[in-house]
Amino acid sequence: MLRFAVLGWVMPSLTEEQRIAVETVNSPLLVSASAGSGKTSVLVERYLNLLRQGLKPREILAVTFTVEAAEELRERILCYDLPEKTAGEVRFSPHLGTIHSFCYGILEHYGSVLNLKPIEKILSAFEFQNAFHHTFEDWLQTLDTDSLKFLLNTFTHLELFRATQSLFNQRTHFKDSMEGKSCPEGVTKLWDTLSPFFKLLETQFISKGIYSFDDLETYALRILQQSEEISQLIRSRIRSVMVDEFQDTSRQQWKIIEHVVRGNPEKLFMVGDPLQSIYRFRNADVTLFLELEKKLGGSVKLTTNFRTQGSLLSEINRIAQSLFQDSRVSFTPMVASRTENTEAPFSLVHYHSGEVEAVVARVQAQLARGYLPEQISLLFRVSDRIPLYLNALEAAGIPADGKKTNKLFEMYDVIDIVHFLKVVHQPQDDFAFASFLRSPYGGFTAEGLWKLKSLPGKSLFEKLMTDPDQKLKWLCSIIDQKNSDTHEALCTLFRETRRFPFHGDALLAFLEPLTEDSNTLSDVLLKIDRWEKGDIVFQSESRGTRGVRLMTVHAAKGLEFPHVFLVDTLRQMPRKNPAILFGDTEPPALKGNEAYSMLKDRQEKEEWEETKRILYVALTRAKESLTIFVPKDAKAIPKSSWASFFCPKDP
Repeated sequence: MLRFAVLGWVMPSLTEEQRIAVETVNSPLLVSASAGSGKTSVLVERYLNLLRQGLKPREILAVTFTVEAAEELRERILCYDLPEKTAGEVRFSPHLGTIHSFCYGILEHYGSVLNLKPIEKILSAFEFQNAFHHTFEDWLQTLDTDSLKFLLNTFTHLELFRATQSLFNQRTHFKDSMEGKSCPEGVTKLWDTLSPFFKLLETQFISKGIYSFDDLETYALRILQQSEEISQLIRSRIRSVMVDEFQDTSRQQWKIIEHVVRGNPEKLFMVGDPLQSIYRFRNADVTLFLELEKKLGGSVKLTTNFRTQGSLLSEINRIAQSLFQDSRVSFTPMVASRTENTEAPFSLVHYHSGEVEAVVARVQAQLARGYLPEQISLLFRVSDRIPLYLNALEAAGIPADGKKTNKLFEMYDVIDIVHFLKVVHQPQDDFAFASFLRSPYGGFTAEGLWKLKSLPGKSLFEKLMTDPDQKLKWLCSIIDQKNSDTHEALCTLFRETRRFPFHGDALLAFLEPLTEDSNTLSDVLLKIDRWEKGDIVFQSESRGTRGVRLMTVHAAKGLEFPHVFLVDTLRQMPRKNPAILFGDTEPPALKGNEAYSMLKDRQEKEEWEETKRILYVALTRAKESLTIFVPKDAKAIPKSSWASFFCPKDP
């Protein structure tokens, strides 16, 4: 009898549905795995079953959604008593990883087919946005009057940047969706106008061996499409394909997988849960799961839940039945493996005002009952209010931990550096000068700044030059030399103050494009002025404190917590109104025409469906108890908020 641990609980044996998922190898199989149903253990057992049948690790392509999930799968496979040689092959198998690691391997081995440079660097999303912006602004200056007029009549300046970046990331889909179809007004002209920029950007990146994660997919697919010889070679080497989190696969990723299994569909095994598809912003397409399910005539469903205790699971089933009653993704009630019940496992906390205070009070009550802070997790729809709750918990003496997402140009480190560059470029700017002097780099106290203002001179710079204490002599020297080299100015700042920004990674990504030889201070400040109008964000790492966990539902996906608090439930669904929209099969459409209106209506429905799925993911993270915070006064509850599901509706 097989015995293995699933999410902290011991499964005495495989359920019948799990056994089918593990042992079916001669036909394509789609597995619909409910939350907490032992999906990872099924993947592990299936992988081991393939090894027992004689397949080598290099012949099994196992694709997971994240690097962390891939490493967990690898480690759990290695926990078994494998032959030493097999264990070594599993440990270093290049085919056990993410779709991007698989694409990376294709480019590394076969990139020369497209004359691609070897990969030197993979850009993070933030680094890519910086590099993109740098090239984009320069390219705009080269456009002829008619092209520029067309773009600015179609988009605002900020819309133009965002739309161009979106189109670049989806350029393959954009081009394919126009072929042989009647496009809405302006779309073809938009492609003709922007495609030279796309080629320029591709050339600039590739010439340096620099790629984004989207590029890995795009070029890997091109290689497979353009070289049947390479496609056949890869297909001959891979005898089995396992795709985890299939509900979050994009159309482009699916095309890559199809190339690998073409002619041999029995190789394909996919597992996921359409009710947990929450990555539309990464082009995840839940309809792929539904289409394949229909094509195969159904899926094997894993409905036994090994995570959540019985009485709480009954409540979650009840909520989910109502949540998905009109959705195209149907809900099948989960069956509890854990039959023990906990007192009051589900609570709706109705607060009169001040949700943050109500949450802190409830956490304190839980701690008084003997629960540990690290057993409690606060889950959010979006991340921007996490610092508010984090600070409130810490002010109450409750240890807490969570990642903070901040706008780059709201960081003090960035603000201080921007003020420094403005001071060096335009020393007569008293606001920038005073702000810099009060920063940790300037080191002035409020009293010291007031004293400086009393000295003779028209500007703070002139006053500083006559300061008898001769503070910041190095700064005066830079300004006096009229040095316009950004790189040298920043090096002097860090050398003389012996201080470097706290958030190193984000700041280095910000500073790198500012310190190129061609960037004079005037160029840099112009770019910064444009960047400040954008929405560049960075996410600080959690501090690893053993305390109450605060995170978004997206960050919590795949995790579990003894006690879950669902907070900030009045937050509405994030609304996007981009200037250009994509459909699954239709050509893109620009704002203002009938095709756009049709796609916008569809997008709003899909966003609402995803909002319900995100709520479902939040509910199913709980093991022992679930607490949801909603306002006492149910009037004016936003319709697109989570609170609307739990507050009584007006008759």
